[in-house]
Amino acid sequence: MNTKTLATAAATACLAAGAAQAAHADLRQPLAVHVRISDLDLSKPTDVQQLYIRLSHAAEVACDGGTNPLFAVYMPAQQPTCRQATLDAALGQFQEPLVVSVRANLKAMKKLPTP
Repeated sequence: MNTKTLATAAATACLAAGAAQAAHADLRQPLAVHVRISDLDLSKPTDVQQLYIRLSHAAEVACDGGTNPLFAVYMPAQQPTCRQATLDAALGQFQEPLVVSVRANLKAMKKLPTP
């Protein structure tokens, strides 16, 4: 596993709401952000921290619309929720114990959505 693709299903869900109907059709397409992880050893806390930083940045890029400025115009209130849901989904793709622990701690601190 050299890279992970953070496909923003959460961003797509955010776009399905109200104002997005007035937006262009390409706004409703999921934005994929590739995150390089081949240099990380996810059994090391410092590398898990680096993973979290990279995934957080990728979620920010995806939920801010990447290169599509219309996303930010039509959905500014959805961006924090989108970032949290996207980061949660990305962290959920990993089974390494430290990553699972970080995700659980973030949920406990209410920094990620809980079911």
